[in-house]
Amino acid sequence: MSETMSGLRLDQVKPDMVGVIGKHVMPLLEKACAYSNGRFDPSSALERCAGMNQRDIWQLWVIFDPEHASAETFGEHVKAVACTSLNRYPTDELVAEVILTGGKGPSEEWLPLFEDLKAWAKHNGASRIQYIGRRGWQRSMRALGVDWKPIATMYECELEVPDGDK
Repeated sequence: MSETMSGLRLDQVKPDMVGVIGKHVMPLLEKACAYSNGRFDPSSALERCAGMNQRDIWQLWVIFDPEHASAETFGEHVKAVACTSLNRYPTDELVAEVILTGGKGPSEEWLPLFEDLKAWAKHNGASRIQYIGRRGWQRSMRALGVDWKPIATMYECELEVPDGDK
């Protein structure tokens, strides 16, 4: 994959390496999952990225500083992590989805590498890439000139469970 001016690099983690890399990215995955309102947790995300759940196959992406990272210090040099998937809709349209994103430091340093996710999606036959996230991402993307346009912001309401139902 490509590198930014700051020397950061985006790599897709091979499924058989997810276990090794997972321990290094756990804090960022925890951060990303905290915004999911209980939909995801780091363990289940890593299982899907490792191919352990055949129903939902995800990809793990890591943005890191390759110049300073070593086997022992890799986690210290990871700037961001993302989980993606390819989803075929009932209309047969294939759409890439960025499911989770967690980062540290100024997003302006690593967010430009998300352009590579668009290239990956296109290479895999997707007609578009989508991301549902917190509103703050819109400011970051606009400041970088990234051409993501907001289509919707997802809101939700907890439903009360009737007495006696689980």
